[in-house]
Amino acid sequence: MSYRPYATAGYYLDRYQGDLIPEDQLEKALRQASRHIDSLTYNRIVGRGFSNLTRFQQDIIQDVVCQQADFETENADEINSILSS
Repeated sequence: MSYRPYATAGYYLDRYQGDLIPEDQLEKALRQASRHIDSLTYNRIVGRGFSNLTRFQQDIIQDVVCQQADFETENADEINSILSS
């Protein structure tokens, strides 16, 4: 079973109304952002199960994943520079 990001491309484009990430890079960016959110939350979402959260909690997480994906895309050069140092 492969890792599923918390936000889908459809969510990013329709609900979040994002336009920063090119569509051919969107799935990868959302997956990476979701993994980073898992790290930051010590895998509590995984432990609880995303589908077991309230609709409100799911919406917040999906929005945060989209924001994180935008941030990481917009700042990719700086992030990669820091990580390579």
